[in-house]
Amino acid sequence: MKAHLDNFDSDAFLQDYWQQKPLLIRNALANTEKLISPDELAGLACEAEMESRLVSYQQQQWQLRHGPFNADDFKQLPDSHWTLLVQAVDHAIPAVAQLMEYFRFIPNWRLDDIMVSYATNGGSVGPHYDNYDVFLLQTRGKREWQLGQPCDQHSALLDHPELLLLANFECQQRYEVEAGDMLYIPPGLSHWGTATDDNCITCSIGFRAPAVGDIVAEFANYMASASEASKRFKDLKPKAQANPGEITAGVIEQLGELVTQAMDDPRALTAWFGEYMTQPKYEGETEIAIETASSVQEKLHAGFAVSRDPASRFAYSNHPQQILFFVNGISYELDKKQLPLAQLLGGQASFQASELLHWIKLADTQALLVELFTRGYLFFDDD
Repeated sequence: MKAHLDNFDSDAFLQDYWQQKPLLIRNALANTEKLISPDELAGLACEAEMESRLVSYQQQQWQLRHGPFNADDFKQLPDSHWTLLVQAVDHAIPAVAQLMEYFRFIPNWRLDDIMVSYATNGGSVGPHYDNYDVFLLQTRGKREWQLGQPCDQHSALLDHPELLLLANFECQQRYEVEAGDMLYIPPGLSHWGTATDDNCITCSIGFRAPAVGDIVAEFANYMASASEASKRFKDLKPKAQANPGEITAGVIEQLGELVTQAMDDPRALTAWFGEYMTQPKYEGETEIAIETASSVQEKLHAGFAVSRDPASRFAYSNHPQQILFFVNGISYELDKKQLPLAQLLGGQASFQASELLHWIKLADTQALLVELFTRGYLFFDDD
């Protein structure tokens, strides 16, 4: 059964708001205080494998420190005007990972991770904008959000080596949110959140939005490594030039055709994009398990439920000429009979044993499932 937000219509949202304009959803989710506590977040910020930051505003100056931190770091903090931010908390806290299930109306490959911030009264990360969509779920305390003008790479920034803060912010809307409220902000819209008490926790559900330049460059690199990379430019019907220093229009036209032909390969584009968009953001997060076909089958027969590693990215493509299943930057080619397995694994984060029993018995899909368990991308809940 799919998870649903309260007071929210996903179809209407996608049509009227997604990447267009902000939306405040009051009472979107109940019991959010239980998701994570300030002490739990501080504990994560002390772990070396977690990406964490402390942003403070003291004496009219923005200050930034990177983790990992320790208990003494927190004891030395001022009473107010600071924010602790920890990335990918969904990879570490199962309750936070469950939040992702409320956003499955957006394709998996677009979902990024969940950053959690704790702020004291007056705490903020300053006026800024993001190049991606973000849902800001208030789980504890109160925060004031100011929404400003649209921005882009030409917008003036403050002179800070790391914090990309806007030099000019023009407040156009203002909201105060409480636990359970959620604010959606489209790409490029400036915003400025400030805690209004000492118990402010916000979960930021972010989305991946690859830049066009990155798409072109990465796909070109992918194609360059293919066998077609051995092909070279050839002169077509060459003629003596009046000036040997000229690059003629005919050459440019021929080059354009070569580039277009090389890049116009839907199968290659599908394979590259699936691998590229499922690459894990943080390496080395999964625990390697020792599993065999018999051990996996025994646990499934025993009825153990299965979960997907929160740090892993699953997707599939049902291309007319090939079916590909993607996990953490790896692609597996499947046949039509195996498509339902790809749809099952790509569409859910948890599975009943009965859903996988059929597939572990088939030789063609048994090896795939055992590999996913062995790599830690899937795990039994008893583990």
